Amino acid sequence: MFEIGHSNGSVKIPSPDSTFLDHWPTITSVCWLFLISFGLVVIVGGVLQNLMPGWGLILTEVLLILLPTLISLWIGKYPIRQTLQLRWPHPSLVALGLLTGVALRTVAIWIANMTYEFLHISLPGVADGKYTTLQTTALLVGLAILAPICEELLFRGYIQRAFSKHGTWFSIFIAGLFFVVFHQSLISIPALLPLAFITGYIAWRSNSLIPAILLHMGYNGSLPLALVVDPSLEDAITSVKITIPSLVATLVFLWLIWRITNPVPIANSPVASSPRWVFIVTAITIIMLFSLTSGLEILVLTGKLP
Repeated sequence: MFEIGHSNGSVKIPSPDSTFLDHWPTITSVCWLFLISFGLVVIVGGVLQNLMPGWGLILTEVLLILLPTLISLWIGKYPIRQTLQLRWPHPSLVALGLLTGVALRTVAIWIANMTYEFLHISLPGVADGKYTTLQTTALLVGLAILAPICEELLFRGYIQRAFSKHGTWFSIFIAGLFFVVFHQSLISIPALLPLAFITGYIAWRSNSLIPAILLHMGYNGSLPLALVVDPSLEDAITSVKITIPSLVATLVFLWLIWRITNPVPIANSPVASSPRWVFIVTAITIIMLFSLTSGLEILVLTGKLP
């Protein structure tokens, strides 16, 4: 057992396993996994989501993100539960993770609005698009449940874990950077960065991936669910009057998470070196794919492509 929190009311939860610290994903495996998954999402995922709204998202998350991650874990013989930190946290962290995601969503919407306004581009309405009830249900399942699970397993589970022996903050930064690039949107970077780094921070502080997944669920699911109930809520949810309280709430929730958690230090062990060419291939491929998708995004938003 170990304690999370301070002396004035700490909570005891089971201590994480430590036997796996000398055997976890290498940086080389991260590069190959990211290249394969990112390439599949760019090439195949976009087609699936255009042909089958909702269902295409589900297939993308499960087949193109989750499955490659599980295969990589199997090939490397990495213990899944320990590597991905799949341990249930204290209930307080469950609630705080979810609430942080809901509050952060409104802040991200305001950042997106400011970004689009600065670039003089019209921000598409969240409630835009005509879908059948079945498509809407599939889209909600993909956004609010599968995307948080599959993406957090890849980024905060696999990638952040692999880089953590190079430093906690470095691993959070790299995993967050990969996460932002993975979403193939240059204009969305400012709005995605808070989610990318806060999920990494919570996964590290709580020694568990579950709060990060729940934060991502709250972030992805709160607005779509609210708009399904009442589409007229969009203007109210995205107003500045809601943004300021949401920012304050986010900071309070993060402070509470900091108060009740105590991350386990990473044990010292040799870090396997990776061939330089792997990094070069990864960097070139990422730059090419991200430039392509971001260029197409800008052409569409500026009306130069339908």
